[in-house]
Amino acid sequence: MLFDLSSSRRRRSVVRVVYGFLALLMAASLFFVINGGVFQGNNSSGSGGSGNGNQSSLLKKQLTSATAETKRNPKSAKAWGDVVSARYQMAQAGSKTDAKTGTTTYNAAGKAQAKKAAAAYTKYHAVAKGKFDQAISQEAARMDAVAGNNAAAGSAWQDVAGTNTGGSKPYLCIALAETAAKNNKLAGSAIGKAMSMTPKIQRYTLVSQYQKAVSGAIGKKGKPVKPVPAIAAKSLSAYC
Repeated sequence: MLFDLSSSRRRRSVVRVVYGFLALLMAASLFFVINGGVFQGNNSSGSGGSGNGNQSSLLKKQLTSATAETKRNPKSAKAWGDVVSARYQMAQAGSKTDAKTGTTTYNAAGKAQAKKAAAAYTKYHAVAKGKFDQAISQEAARMDAVAGNNAAAGSAWQDVAGTNTGGSKPYLCIALAETAAKNNKLAGSAIGKAMSMTPKIQRYTLVSQYQKAVSGAIGKKGKPVKPVPAIAAKSLSAYC
């Protein structure tokens, strides 16, 4: 045998080491889910202003060029993707992110760009033929949420999930979007998929955090909570 456990003192020592390791592992997994997982915050960068003149001018040139390309070649997924990205960046210039909650708010100009970015993604989606760029689909999902079209945001996050990147986060974002859109059946399927991709040791924490994200509370003794679409929408903005 690798270890001689004949001594009771040695057995107790080994047991303490094993349980100590398991406690450390559980603490690490809890830290990961809360601080490094989907509930940490999204990667959008609200500037809190109208953006500097040079950046604004550059984005307008990029948008003009991409739009012209869509007219020359309306079946170009790249051209439509460039339009989505340009309008996404222009929308960010009209946004502000709360450092405490992670929620990003947009002014009228930012919301207008968000709607146009979402419309451009519809064109992109049609010509991409299932070969979606993860970054473009993610930008569109966020713009759909800003525009108040949570069901469309869920569909765009589904495109992100289809790129096989991001682990379980796209499915959690689908669940939040569909909950905000009152499509609880689709939300349930998505959270189930996210759970299946999550190590067992992290699942309880994940479920608890998800419950809080869609209802503002955590169910007692594993009981489900009633989702609140408005709370789910805010969490979608903050976490996805």
